Amino acid sequence: MNVIKGVIIRFDFEQTGDERMPRVVVRENEDLDAAMRRFKRQVNNSGVLAAVRSKEYYVKPGVKRRLKSEAARKKKRK
Repeated sequence: MNVIKGVIIRFDFEQTGDERMPRVVVRENEDLDAAMRRFKRQVNNSGVLAAVRSKEYYVKPGVKRRLKSEAARKKKRK
C-alpha cells in the first residue's frame, strides 16, 4: 500500500465552459490507490470520457442523424 503522510497531491483539471472537471485532493494518511479510485469514479460520472470519445473522429451529418434516430428507437423500445 502507498500511504503518503502530510503531502497533498491534487489531480486537478481546469474548468472548461459549463463543465466542471473532476478534482480529487488526497487526504492526509489516505492510500493513493483509494484516491485514484475516487478520481476514476468522478471521471466516469462526469461524462468526460464519453465527450472525448464522441469527438475522436468526424461523423458526417447524415450518419449522425441516422445514429440519433436509431438511439431514439432503441430508447423507446425499453
